[in-house]
Amino acid sequence: MKIITSILVGRLSGAAGDVVAATWKGRQYARTRVVPANPQLPNQMLQRTAFARCVACFQALPDAIKLFLDTIGSDRALSGYNVMMAACVHTERAEHKHIVIPPNTFAESATSFAAATGDGQAGDIDLTWDKGSYIAEDIPVIAYRLKNPTSDPPAPADDEYSTPWVIADIGATTMATQAHTISDLEAGKSYAVLFLPYDLSALAYGGGAAAIATSKA
Repeated sequence: MKIITSILVGRLSGAAGDVVAATWKGRQYARTRVVPANPQLPNQMLQRTAFARCVACFQALPDAIKLFLDTIGSDRALSGYNVMMAACVHTERAEHKHIVIPPNTFAESATSFAAATGDGQAGDIDLTWDKGSYIAEDIPVIAYRLKNPTSDPPAPADDEYSTPWVIADIGATTMATQAHTISDLEAGKSYAVLFLPYDLSALAYGGGAAAIATSKA
């Protein structure tokens, strides 16, 4: 539709009835008003839920990981946030296995990582790993998430984890300690646990490892 301005008709914008008027590159135009469809289909809702959990996880990441992701994305003019979303949303939606942090090849991947029911207080999960070539000052990032209880009838696989990852407070734990206990979890519950080693000299995260463990009842 061509719009001719006059004393009575100046620059138009906004909607009137089923018509929307706007300006594009200095030219006025009008089009039929369209209300976007939002059918909330199962696949659509699954994608939104996975994305929301990944966003919550990114917001909880330590600044060191965010800086690392920014560095990875700089060659492609991407923010660290965009790097992580592109890497982890599909995995979060399809497998619920772990946060995807693209590792630097100069950092060694985690080895012999294991998680088991803790020996201490109710709610504990004990973690162990091999130090490998990491030095005493190198630190891990540990995250965990609650696994949904089995329902009757069983919940769909896509609903196995409805909670976002939580970054654990590791205190003085380093790669050299080769052990850490996550405390104050819900007693007798199944958790997914993620372990990411960080090489301070290379300023890079190595490939992570994940495990499932039940907290002490």
